[in-house]
Amino acid sequence: MWSHRVAPGRMVFRTPHRLTITITRTRRSPEGDINDVLIKTLAEAHANTNHKLEIVHEMFRKPQDVSRLLYYKNMTQEELWLDCAEKLTAMIQQIIEFAKLIPGFMRLSQDDQILLLKTGSFELAIVRMSRLMDLSTNSVLYGDIMLPQEAFYTSDSFEMKLVACIFETAKSITELKLTETELALYQSLVLLWPERNGVRGNTEIQRLFNMSMSAIRQEIEANHAPLKGDVTVLDTLLNKIPTFRELDEAIGPASVTDSNTSNGNNTFIIIIQNDGGVGEGPV
Repeated sequence: MWSHRVAPGRMVFRTPHRLTITITRTRRSPEGDINDVLIKTLAEAHANTNHKLEIVHEMFRKPQDVSRLLYYKNMTQEELWLDCAEKLTAMIQQIIEFAKLIPGFMRLSQDDQILLLKTGSFELAIVRMSRLMDLSTNSVLYGDIMLPQEAFYTSDSFEMKLVACIFETAKSITELKLTETELALYQSLVLLWPERNGVRGNTEIQRLFNMSMSAIRQEIEANHAPLKGDVTVLDTLLNKIPTFRELDEAIGPASVTDSNTSNGNNTFIIIIQNDGGVGEGPV
């Protein structure tokens, strides 16, 4: 057998029986390599800031604790919202840690980091809620208990409608059956959405957004067929972003204030320290 190169990246082998075998080496584009690095980095960031999916699914199968379910159903409206705010605060802290691991995020201006987190954290909380949804029972993993949608209802019709919209949005993401990696990429995409009001340094944010868009497109095209006609899973995910905006605006005032505090104002903002640390604090 002998061989020779006929073109860069191509090798031709000829066997004693005059059989010719041609092997062509294909080079990946730089964009594909960047996508692979971003996909791996965000998948790890997502895994390190969420409960393992195996634990979540184990909780789905756990027998319902009726006494604890009644405990939540018997909460007053104020008690329920305070408890939800506490759970949301814990989730947002994990979202902040996730954001810090997005390549390029910590190089944005401090003002842009704060604004993106302040306006995007609740949106990412809905995305994360989707992986905690059990569609067969219409319930969500709330701490260490599965609670049905009705457990979050109050006598306030606006709040009932808000809860229903949050559940419907989260369920619609769950129904797309995204992988954990795709959820990670989607969170990055939502957080870096460059059209938020007041964002400075749009060029850099747009660049980071474009990188996330390229990576999630590569991942979804490899894993999902179009849903209907030319409508893709990515199209559907992008179309949900305006709904996130609406829910964020609706819940905003209720989620940051508590009129029962001593000074009547328990508003929290996201703080990014001078040393790069991100946290929360009262104002």
